[in-house]
Parts: sequence; structure tokens; C-alpha cells
Amino acid sequence: MTQKPLPPLRVRLAVCAAGLAVAACAWTVRPWLQEQGSVMVEAKTAGCLPWQVYWYDKKQTYRPLRRNDVILFPARGMAPVIPDGLPVGKLVAGLPGDKVEIRNGNVYINGSLIADVRYGAGKLGKPVDYWDTAYRLEDDEIFVFGTEKHSWDSRYWGPYRASMVRGRLLPLF
Repeated sequence: MTQKPLPPLRVRLAVCAAGLAVAACAWTVRPWLQEQGSVMVEAKTAGCLPWQVYWYDKKQTYRPLRRNDVILFPARGMAPVIPDGLPVGKLVAGLPGDKVEIRNGNVYINGSLIADVRYGAGKLGKPVDYWDTAYRLEDDEIFVFGTEKHSWDSRYWGPYRASMVRGRLLPLF
């Protein structure tokens, strides 16, 4: 078996120099990138949303939340699953004025079925009607939701204060 000759020394040095230049540029813009935002990675192998990596823009301009926005907020009252203060990402499924109803384990927003609580009921040893309730979201309330069946979200702990939302996340992959 014959071995292929290496590229000329000049080519190898040029490739190394280009790699060092890219690394130096990345190192130089690092503080600017950290000031602008951050890449967030889902800590669990199976998270609550179908994406694993997100961009959080720290300087995003304010705009009212919309249905299906992916948002970042600190955990509050989500024990025993998520300790208070940890950053959490979920979808906005319900907005102020929306009617939320959980009936026989099925979750409805404005009459449309969006999910059920069967997985959570099984994991927590509760009957499926344990969370049955009906309410209208108040001015500063949103219903946050994870699309995966094992998501710990507003189905189980109720509405979340919109004023506590840090911003929107951009799913990368």
C-alpha cells in the first residue's frame, strides 16, 4: 500500500496560519458576543421542547408575547421537578384573556385541545382528573407549555406571570 505524499510545507503552514487567524478573531469577538447574547443548551437529553440548542439575545427589543413564542424565564413554584431560579424555556400557549380548561385530563385553550396530563399523572401517581380546573388568564398571566409529553409546565403548576419572562429564545437546532 503506497502512502500519499503530504502537501507542500507552504500549504500546510498556510492552513495552520488560517486556523490561528480564525481562532484569534473568535477570541477577539468573544466579549462582544457574550454581551449580545448567549447560546443555551438543553441540559437534559430529552427536554420539554423538540430543540436542544437556542440563542438568547440579551439586547432584544421588547414586543408583546405571542402564541408559540419560545421564551426564557426563571423557574418559580415548579418543585419538585425544577428548582426555583433555574432558567427554563417553554412555548407560550395561552395569553391574557384566554380560557384554560383541564377536563378529564385533557388540556384545552379557548376550546381547542392542546395536550393531556396522562404522562404526568402516571409519573406522579395522581389520577388524570387531579389537575381538572377552568380559569381565564389574567392581564399578567400566560400558559407555558412544552411540546414533549414529559414536559413539566402550566398543565401542572398553573399560569406564569408574563412580567417574569426574560425574553424570547431562537431555536438553533
